[in-house]
Amino acid sequence: MMITDKEISQYCRIVKKNCPTAVKKKITAEIKNNLCDFREENPASDMEQAVCRFGSPESYAAGFIRAMSAEEQASIIRKQKRRNLLWIIIAVVLAAVTAFCIWIIAVIDKEINMTYTYTDIIYYGETIYETQEGAE
Repeated sequence: MMITDKEISQYCRIVKKNCPTAVKKKITAEIKNNLCDFREENPASDMEQAVCRFGSPESYAAGFIRAMSAEEQASIIRKQKRRNLLWIIIAVVLAAVTAFCIWIIAVIDKEINMTYTYTDIIYYGETIYETQEGAE
């Protein structure tokens, strides 16, 4: 039975899940090309044979990372740390802005002294009665 696109996608998804963000696109493209080439060269093969050839998705991702130089691995770690720091900064800024907006709304609500007045006009025969009430 021939290897299906669905099986290739599933394999790629597992590989992608087991590698650092910085190399996900690169490793996914590489293994997808390798699997497609394998399928073309071996049309009667199935996914089990592909796994025998390339290894499990987890071991393929681990092997890809091991094959990287120490410099590349350090670069990936630095990028991930920067990205994580950026997300933390964004979260802190959003929390501060939200707290500030809530504080401003509370201050404005206390400082605004709203007064309303309404008038009832009651017609009783030819006599007109007016009442006024106001509240803060």
